[in-house]
Amino acid sequence: MEKNPLSYKQVLPTKQEDTAQSEIIPPAQQRIQEMGEQIKAVGGLTLAEFLSSPEAKEIFKYKKIVVAGPPRSGKSCFNKGIKEIVKTIPGAPYPFVHTACPDGEGSWFQETMNANPELAAKLKADYKSKFTPEFVQMQSEAVKKLGSDSCPLNFVDIGGIITPENAKICGGANAAIILSGETAIAAGLPAEWKKFFNSLNIPVIAEVYSDYNGKEDTVIGVSDDGVFRGGVHHLERGEDLNGRQTLQELAQHILTFEKRDYKVEAITKRVNELISEWQAALPEVKVILGGPLVSGLFILDEETDSVDVDLRFLIPDTPVTDEEGTQELIQKIEAVTGLKYRKTIPVADWPEGTSNGIQIEGTVEIDGVDLPLDVEGCLRNDKYVGWGKFYKDVLTPEELSHFKEEKIRLRHDKQAYKALKQDVVEEVKKRCFEKGLVTK
Repeated sequence: MEKNPLSYKQVLPTKQEDTAQSEIIPPAQQRIQEMGEQIKAVGGLTLAEFLSSPEAKEIFKYKKIVVAGPPRSGKSCFNKGIKEIVKTIPGAPYPFVHTACPDGEGSWFQETMNANPELAAKLKADYKSKFTPEFVQMQSEAVKKLGSDSCPLNFVDIGGIITPENAKICGGANAAIILSGETAIAAGLPAEWKKFFNSLNIPVIAEVYSDYNGKEDTVIGVSDDGVFRGGVHHLERGEDLNGRQTLQELAQHILTFEKRDYKVEAITKRVNELISEWQAALPEVKVILGGPLVSGLFILDEETDSVDVDLRFLIPDTPVTDEEGTQELIQKIEAVTGLKYRKTIPVADWPEGTSNGIQIEGTVEIDGVDLPLDVEGCLRNDKYVGWGKFYKDVLTPEELSHFKEEKIRLRHDKQAYKALKQDVVEEVKKRCFEKGLVTK
């Protein structure tokens, strides 16, 4: 299996020096949090809700993404960086950047500045002008006409002030990224931009903190609302931005956000809530969700008649036996969950050996999920890794997508289906060892 060299996300073990230190929120993360809370308070359709409409996929056949934010947020550098990263991704469409502001610099300015600073300064001076009705009409029509089979990915660079002119220019766009620095966040400007895009029925796909004085990027990732959040440091002319983790992961999000199945994420969220309820009632064990809901390989299509939920009820430092204490625990789990004892089986311990595992299974129906949950639980000791939680960290989105397609293709061939899943687990194990995520 060839690994995509441009899958940059890595999860490394974290080390907490002490409790007090671990509770300190880094400044960049705090700014991202503040920005998100501001925007959330405004309300309006989230990207996930927007994508639930039947016409969403057709709307995003040609992407026209406005990059917006207050002046001096680094929008031109940001556009240049995203453009260059997308160009390096195999199979990605060419990223066209359209500059739609009268005093804009656009990616052309960055390129000219690198090659000839004097010419760039002269061109910028010649280019500056105020909004005119003719300019606004011209840009409005240009944005509406963006997008074609040969140019499906487009970015629109607009001025840093919320104006009726910018509203008219953005009317033909279909997505937005809000980029804001610390001063703008303190002034509440991200919320104003969210209101602006709400008024145009344009969903925000990313909220990015421009951390000019920062030394490294901060990636939060994609939340349940479908929005990517992160902070990119030191957006400065002449800087090579290809190594910026936030821009790398945002580029992947931009290419695939309309393909994500947010219904699956909603199901996972509801299942996690159910597990939290069970955990509160079962302090003797640790309740862990595994399987396809965690790995990202759950299939939701017209043939899916239930949700496969794999659970582990882990007993810390205690072997599972047929002793009276274990029987009492089984009865308590049955009473809390409604699941029933099926059989006792040998399970693999980590890093070696086997022990008893007690299968507790059943069907559960919960509010908010139309399909019944087909729950397969196992009561066992805590020598359990749970490889599913690493799938998204060590496999590329393309590989995950390929495995899903293979699962669908082989779903009626039980033997081949089982072999496929085992191959995936072995590959994930190998990469976990290579990255140091798991050690023997």
